[in-house]
This record gives sequence, structure tokens and C-alpha cells, in this order.
Amino acid sequence: MDDKCHCGGELIERRITHFLEVDGTRYLFENVPVLVCSQCGEKYFRPDVHDMIVHSIHDGAVPDRFEPVAVIDLESLVGP
Repeated sequence: MDDKCHCGGELIERRITHFLEVDGTRYLFENVPVLVCSQCGEKYFRPDVHDMIVHSIHDGAVPDRFEPVAVIDLESLVGP
């Protein structure tokens, strides 16, 4: 992958937490290596990391743990 983002910013390797919903099931992946643009914040996944995420979902990987998630519906704060 090129070392520059489409906006021209520098790409820096980071580890992030990535949320993904597939067929109504929510997944939270921790320590995901990505390239993040220092200018616009765009995230780029390497193909092998993308494949690892996809395979872990479709192959039924056992989660490390389950976490409760707080849900806030902004519409309930401002009304209809």
C-alpha cells in the first residue's frame, strides 16, 4: 500500500478497536492493525487483516469475552 492517503496525508500504523455488524450480530475486534491517515483520519485495512476479520466471523471463532454495551438513541434526547 502507498504511504499516502487519498487526501495526501501520511499513513501511520496504529492498533484500533473495530466495530462491525453482520446479519444483525455485532462484533467488536480489539488490537486491529490499520493504517490511519494523520490528516483526515481515514483507516486502511491490510488485505490479510481484512481476511482475518471475515474468516473469524464466518468460521465461528470463539469470542474472548462478552461485553455489555450502553446504547443511547439521540432521537430520544431531542424528540421526534
